[in-house]
Amino acid sequence: MNTHAFTLSLLLLLLLLLLCSLTPSHAHPDPPANYSTKYLEITHPLPTDYQCPTCSLHVFQIDVNFSVTARAPVVAGYYSPTSKFSDPWALVGDYSPPANCSGPWSAIVAEFTASISAKQEKRIAAVWIGGVEILRSSTVQTVGHGAFWKVKKDVSRYASVLSKSNVTAALVLRDAVKADVTGTYGANFTASFHVNVTFYFYGGKVSSVEKGLKRRKFGLGGLDVSENVRKLGSFGESQTRVLSENMEERVEEEGVGEVEFKSEEKTQSGESEENVKSGNSLKLPSEGSVRKEDNRLQYEHFYRTPADLIIPISKGGNSTASWFVIHNGSDLHSKEIKIPNNTYKAVLEIYVSAHGSDEFWYSNPPKTYLQKENRTLLPFNSVYREVFAEIDGLFVGSFVPFPIVYSGGINPLFWDPVVPIGSFDLPSSDLDLTPFLGLLLNNKSHTLTLGIDGATSFWLIDANLHLWLDHRSSHVTAGLSKYRTPAIEFKRKYKFGITESKFKLEVEREFKFEGWVNSSMGNLTTKIDHELEFKNTIKIKRGGLFKEVSQKIKTETELEIEAFSELLLSKVSYETKYPLDLKIETQLRGNNTLFTKTEFSHDRDEKSTVILPFGVFFRTLDNRQESEGHTQVQGQDVLSGVATTEQQYKYKDQNGCYIRRVVAGAGYLLEDSFSNICVESEEL
Repeated sequence: MNTHAFTLSLLLLLLLLLLCSLTPSHAHPDPPANYSTKYLEITHPLPTDYQCPTCSLHVFQIDVNFSVTARAPVVAGYYSPTSKFSDPWALVGDYSPPANCSGPWSAIVAEFTASISAKQEKRIAAVWIGGVEILRSSTVQTVGHGAFWKVKKDVSRYASVLSKSNVTAALVLRDAVKADVTGTYGANFTASFHVNVTFYFYGGKVSSVEKGLKRRKFGLGGLDVSENVRKLGSFGESQTRVLSENMEERVEEEGVGEVEFKSEEKTQSGESEENVKSGNSLKLPSEGSVRKEDNRLQYEHFYRTPADLIIPISKGGNSTASWFVIHNGSDLHSKEIKIPNNTYKAVLEIYVSAHGSDEFWYSNPPKTYLQKENRTLLPFNSVYREVFAEIDGLFVGSFVPFPIVYSGGINPLFWDPVVPIGSFDLPSSDLDLTPFLGLLLNNKSHTLTLGIDGATSFWLIDANLHLWLDHRSSHVTAGLSKYRTPAIEFKRKYKFGITESKFKLEVEREFKFEGWVNSSMGNLTTKIDHELEFKNTIKIKRGGLFKEVSQKIKTETELEIEAFSELLLSKVSYETKYPLDLKIETQLRGNNTLFTKTEFSHDRDEKSTVILPFGVFFRTLDNRQESEGHTQVQGQDVLSGVATTEQQYKYKDQNGCYIRRVVAGAGYLLEDSFSNICVESEEL
């Protein structure tokens, strides 16, 4: 590790934190002394970590103690505490942005802080503003001691909602194990529990403290860059507005005339073919036609402009959780939507989390095994889960979710104090619906449906429909020109034996969509090509005392934006790999005692490349955890246990790297090393 770079980074950060702490907007109370352990999810810093916010807004505050009392949310909210009430538990109030620093803002960050003074069972939490979910998180399942933790998330993509006044704000915590529960919320608490939610608003430009530390949200949903942009080709004053999956890009175009399009025809095979060729020529300026500063500003504007409108796809309601609860694969939930006629881009963002009997869905044996073992009462349903969306019954996209492990999952000792990947900030997934705008732009209501193939009880799901509007036109025309969704290919190989059973499932999924949009920015065609490979193997021995799971999820997605004559304006390539391995071996000992040895590893490996007329950009993330340990349990009591977790976090883009390695054990960070120096070797 570069000692000089680390020292300089630390000094700069300490100086900045000192300056920010002098302002009320950035002050935080210290956790009480009995909140002994700080839990953390390893991730790269936000660029706003090195800048003081312009202002802040304290949205919610919860204080629960032995008498199960709570305070109202800070922002004109209401809550009527009682000694008994149902779960989920919601705090609801009114939200308005800070009056002293109105937008537009360069960035908005949500901060969720929580503390518990003693043992706490896991819960799922979410924050909604104006019915739009902006954060989903889970609480820590502590191991016999108090804890505190903090979650920070860039929520700039929700600016259109966060800029509204007098909208409903809701914070919900609910049981993460039971699908339907009622009773005393404080039953799991043996001491006090506190939660705070604060928004930080940043005006002007996000500053750059150190190039290697400045990082933004990774993934197609937030392909942002620092202000340290390398030399790129540039667009002139008259530019082309490009539409691309999960990117908030906007560039203007000159001189586009009226274009006529043929009516679309759908073939019996399920494929709709139409090639749109007519249109006016797009003028792309030559490289170097604009000053460097203009080029940088264009790039920032191209990626960071959020949607003009966000429509929540959820159950709604002011006093209960807005998410839908899915109990099985045929349990579908829908909402009627009507979008503005000048919409030129649409992205569906989906939040989803697995609970109850499907919390460990990747390890569920097939029903045939349960029948042979006379365990038909167990609700398991094999291992394949696919989240999908439909418009008026037409399939418009799907994904296999990243397997989230909560802090009490597999072995609670693994996650003390480092929590599993994604458990504090559960990732959402985006489906670009731009090719399907031709189905929606008719001034009529349409049904948008969410479901999960293969699901058992229970999953929590909702979505946000992000819409970009053409402010130069009151009406946009569009059409679906290609639709290809071949049948999913399943390959199953099951082996049942007295001493060993083995179940292998392989799934291949592919879909291709293509649609055109004719707006004031011209006639642009969006092409989407998605491929999925899914493999899962489960071995069970000695009547279930030994279980081994190996799963691999791999996806490749390409999204292209073309002008009239197949002129490529942008191309996004996105590849994900989510391997997971689990081995559990249990020994029966005397006095109703079980000795269990567990090994677990999972990885979030993501790569993206963006090709634009003025440059090529890339991002890679490799976030891997490996854990092992053993426990000795008698009844409900853990008599003894030892566990360690090693995590390697690697992030890289054209500006540099962020690498961190931690080793945790016995409730402590045994190692914690950091570097922003790019190296080819696997070790730090």
